[in-house]
Amino acid sequence: MNSLALLIFLQAEFKLFNNAVSAGGQWCAPHGQPNFEAMAQWWSSVADGTSIVYKLKEHLATHYRSWMEHQQANRSLVGSEKQRQPNTKRIRSNNHTATVLAAAVRQYPGLLADNMHAAQSGRAGSRAENRAGNREQSRPEGREQRIWK
Repeated sequence: MNSLALLIFLQAEFKLFNNAVSAGGQWCAPHGQPNFEAMAQWWSSVADGTSIVYKLKEHLATHYRSWMEHQQANRSLVGSEKQRQPNTKRIRSNNHTATVLAAAVRQYPGLLADNMHAAQSGRAGSRAENRAGNREQSRPEGREQRIWK
């Protein structure tokens, strides 16, 4: 059997699955998950082999998890719409401008491309060198560094 046929990807399958597990559907489970064993038997009874392909309980369970994640993402967007509205208006306004920074150079991920020349010419030291220099400056005069062995 074709592995793509095992997934729910046909439009008729999406519609059938969505109607079955949504609120008011015969496989809606307000608490927990549907009985996928019984749902697979039901699915086989309505499958025609072309627009709706036969599925195992594992396929229905896998698709249900993906479907639930999508539903939760949609609910989060709807629930946070009021909080997102001021930013959405600002971003979509004709007066909105954004400054896009230059990409960092791969060899120097902490530096922008403009600062790369300073790093290559030796004007910008490494973090370890900078820390060591700061320690030297903060050490009181006349005290040497002790190294314990």
